[in-house]
Parts: sequence; C-alpha cells; structure tokens
Amino acid sequence: MSSSNQRTLVILDERGAAARLPSQIASLVQGYRIIYLSDTRHAPYGTLSRVSAARLVLQCLELVRGYGISAVLLASAAASRAALPAVRIGCARAGIALHEGASLAAREVVRRHRFGDVAVLGGEIVDERVVAEALAEAGLSGRTRAVPLDLAALGEVGKDALGRLVDAQRTQVGTYVLGSSSAARVADLIRRSDPDAVIVEADAALAAEVAVALEAGPEAGMTASTVIRCATEASKHWQERIAELAGVAPDAVAGRWVMPAGPSGGPFAVTMDEDGDPLD
Repeated sequence: MSSSNQRTLVILDERGAAARLPSQIASLVQGYRIIYLSDTRHAPYGTLSRVSAARLVLQCLELVRGYGISAVLLASAAASRAALPAVRIGCARAGIALHEGASLAAREVVRRHRFGDVAVLGGEIVDERVVAEALAEAGLSGRTRAVPLDLAALGEVGKDALGRLVDAQRTQVGTYVLGSSSAARVADLIRRSDPDAVIVEADAALAAEVAVALEAGPEAGMTASTVIRCATEASKHWQERIAELAGVAPDAVAGRWVMPAGPSGGPFAVTMDEDGDPLD
C-alpha cells in the first residue's frame, strides 16, 4: 500500500509531552501515516483562557487538515479540557474519528489501581483531575494528587529527592501515573524505590487504547505505519527536546510550521462564546 493510501492519524500535544506516543502507536498498528504536531509556540495551554486555548487547538487541526485526516488524538489534558466540545463538532462535520487521550489513559489507572493514593507526575497527557474523575466513576477509593516536579530539568539531586519521596510514601501511595513522556523516564527510579507500586506510563497506556480503536476500523493496512513529527515552533531547543524524548535524531523533527490566522470556512471553523463553549 502506498503512502497515498495510508489513513492519517493526527496527534496533537503541547511542549513535546507525548513525544514517544507516535512511535508507540506505529509499533502497534499498520497502514497509518501518523502526524505528530506539538504546539510548542503557545503552550502551556493551562495558562491560557479556555477560549484562547480552544482556538489554538482548532488552528492546529486546520494546519494539518490538508493531509486528509482519518482520526484525531488529543494527547493533552489541557487541550481536551479547553477544546473538546469544539473539536468534537469539527471532527463530526468532517467525518473524522476523535480520541480524547486523557480519559483513555485514565482507563489503565482504573484497571490497575489496587490500594492507597494515586500520585501523578508530569500531568500533560493525563492529569490528576481526570484520574480522580475516572476513579470516582469506577467507585474506587483513594486520594489523587499531583507531584509538583519539573521533570524536564530533573538532575541527579532531584532524582535523589524523588527517590526518597517515593520511599517515604510507600505505605500511602499505591499507584504512580507518569503523565508525560518526560515523566516516563523516572519509571525505573520509582520501581527501585518502591518495587510494590503500580506504575502507569500514560503514553504507553494511551498507545494501547488507541491502537485497539484504530485496528477496529475497516480494512486496516498491512504496511508499516510512518511518523511525521513537527512543531509550531521548531527552534533548535524544541527540535532537540522532542527528538530526545522520542529517541530520534533532531532532523527527524520537521521545520517550523506557520499557524494560520484561524479556521476559515472549514470544518474546524467552530463559533464559540467568550467562555469557549461552542455556539454552532
């Protein structure tokens, strides 16, 4: 099957938080062109108003609409919180399947959590709010809390401190959710400090969930999936950052993409009120 016959999955995140995810999905499904677009220029979405973040998400999707999108995966909890209703409308108009990453990743937490509290590190893909909602819906007890660490800049001193923190909480925390590709790099450290803890790597859990959904579609292809990585600001810093997390060479992250002024008449031109709620 040629690349022109491949179905296209677009993964949207912010600041490279899900950098490992495209390769993880590509290893599980065949016949897909996976376009990974990280909004490095405007993130973090959590610092923006809901309507501003929603508009940026719609603009990102408009940016790659010409690829003939089959499915969209929102791999940012903040993007989903701001833009999910509007993106749902745009995808429905275009006949595009929509996958909301945070709630899908939280399913694995619900399946595996056994006792105690849940600690979430690096909550960009899935955060403590989504995990808490999923556990409550499943009738599971336990407090969910975020661990406020800058995992992108975690040096040896920080790793030692994290190890001591995990060891001190062994009787309280039963599950650690590594909510970004950066956080996943401390999985071995947590295992050494608390061998009995359940560790959920959000990107790996999300890849497995999405792979099932994609393969459930008609006529899954039989050739290897391909990955295109790009960013809204592909400066040297972001190219190296995304490449490091993804385990690829920096030149595998495409050059800078210019954001459109806004969707103009396409399916993602969703009218919203000042709170970011769709009016369409």
